[in-house]
Amino acid sequence: MTDLNESVVGRIYDRTDWGAPATPGGAQRDPARVVGMTVHHTTGNTLGNDDTVRWWHNIWRWHTGRNPSSPLTWSDIGYAYGIDRFGNLFVGRGRYRQLAHARGYNTTWLGVAYLGSGIQGHVTIDAKQTFVGLRNWLRDGGGMDNMSRLNGHRDIGSTACPGDHLYQWVSDGMPTPDTVGGGLMLPRQGDTGEVVEFWQRTLVRAGYPIDYSDPYDGNYGPATEAAVTKARQSFSSNVTPSVGRITPWTAMRLLERLGGEGAEGPRGPRGPKGDRGPKGERGPAGTDGKDADLTDYAIPIVQRDP
Repeated sequence: MTDLNESVVGRIYDRTDWGAPATPGGAQRDPARVVGMTVHHTTGNTLGNDDTVRWWHNIWRWHTGRNPSSPLTWSDIGYAYGIDRFGNLFVGRGRYRQLAHARGYNTTWLGVAYLGSGIQGHVTIDAKQTFVGLRNWLRDGGGMDNMSRLNGHRDIGSTACPGDHLYQWVSDGMPTPDTVGGGLMLPRQGDTGEVVEFWQRTLVRAGYPIDYSDPYDGNYGPATEAAVTKARQSFSSNVTPSVGRITPWTAMRLLERLGGEGAEGPRGPRGPKGDRGPKGERGPAGTDGKDADLTDYAIPIVQRDP
C-alpha cells in the first residue's frame, strides 16, 4: 500500500493549514466510483509567486464568493487537490465530496489543479512527481482503485487548460521524472558514489557547507542532508524540514545559484601507492539563473472552471 507522505515531494497542507474549515463542502460521493483524474491549471505567475498557500486560499475565496468580485457561490473550492511548483499538496474537497471542476465530470472524475501556468518552463519536476505520487496513492491505498483514466481539462471542455506542456505530459500518461539538467541524477539519503559527491560540491560552492570532516566523501549521510535542508528552506519557506533527498526544484535552484559555473567534478581515483589521481572533469554547467518571471510577483488571475 502506497504512503501519501512518502509520495509527495513537499508538504501536505490540510484544509485548516491553508485557512479553510476542516469539513469540505459538496455532496458525499463514493471514491470507488471515480474512474479518472482531470488535470487543470489555475494560470497566473507560476515562477514569481512563492506564497502558494495564500494563492490556494484566494482560489477558495473566489470559488465560494468570499471575494466580493466573484460571481460564484460554490460550497467550496472546486478541486479535490492542488499542487504547486515546490511539490506541495493542498487538500481541497478531497476524495469523498462531489467536485466543481468540470460540468458533467464532478462525480466520477477527480479534478486536480496545478497552481500556475501549464506551459513549458513553468511546470516543475517536483510538481510532476507529486502528481504521480498522488495518483499512485489514490489508486493504492486511497480508495480509488478504479481511477485508471487521465485527461486534461481541454479534453472535456472548450478551454486551453491545463496549458500545452502540462497537457502533453498528462496525455503521455504522466511519465515519472527522475532527473534534471539534461540527465543529472538526484541522490537520496543513503546513496554513495560520484553523483553524491557532485552534489556535495555543488552545495558547498552554492553556500551550503557540509559539517563533516570530509564534505566530499560521496556518502549521502546526515551532514549532507542537513545542508540540503538548509538549501531547500532558503529557497522557499513552504517546504518540509527534511525529505531525505535532493529534490528537482532544489537541484535547479542550486545550479542557478552558481551562475552557470556548475560544480567541480568528482575526485579521481587514488593511485596504487595511495597517491591522489587526476582531478575529474568539471560537472555539467548550471543555468544562468536569469528568468524575468522570478522577479515579477503578482497575484494570479484564477481560471473560472465551470
